[in-house]
Amino acid sequence: QDAMLTREFWTIALLFFLAIFGGVMVVSQLFPFMTEAGSLAAALQGTDTSVSVVTGGTVLATTGIAAQALANSLGRPAWGWLSGVLGLRISMFLCSTMLIGLLLLASLSESAFLGERAVASALPIFSIALIGVAYGGVISLCAVASAAIFGSMYLARIFGLIFCMGFGLAGLLGPWAGAALRQSSGDYDLAFYVGASLAGLSAILAVLMLPRRGRERRHSDW
Repeated sequence: QDAMLTREFWTIALLFFLAIFGGVMVVSQLFPFMTEAGSLAAALQGTDTSVSVVTGGTVLATTGIAAQALANSLGRPAWGWLSGVLGLRISMFLCSTMLIGLLLLASLSESAFLGERAVASALPIFSIALIGVAYGGVISLCAVASAAIFGSMYLARIFGLIFCMGFGLAGLLGPWAGAALRQSSGDYDLAFYVGASLAGLSAILAVLMLPRRGRERRHSDW
């Protein structure tokens, strides 16, 4: 209860929500998005059979999901280590900024001007995989921030609440928002733009609210 009265608690929870929201939208819609991107790549190859187009979409979707899962797993320890080198503020800023760029890059995957099949195939896999790196990084950085600021005595309770408010709420609203934006606009571009905007707010909040390296306040008595 004492932790919930602090500015740091709500800062981490809000950072968590803003950065994760766009990532959850992507992950929850990953298969249909990658299927559409793969179908576009097959169509750009000049294939005129619907079977080839559908197969191309399914193959790309499967590859993208595997790449995202692997990148997510690798991103967590990598960003945790990086936070020890650069500090929480810079690491969270870089992670959120990375999300902005990659979400905008992913929005290009379905654009018609990408007339080369190799580009149309590689771009969604590349962007989705690196989104996984940043997405996993947000989770580990928020855990590191909780431990650095509040100490380890009640870390499980404190981070459990932060995880519920940040990841839980984003996990509830993100998939619904992604599907609703796709249905209303006809593609995933608007969803990526919304996710990038929220990640931008997360980057700004990290710079303004998180403590500088070496100035994290430890509540060892909690």
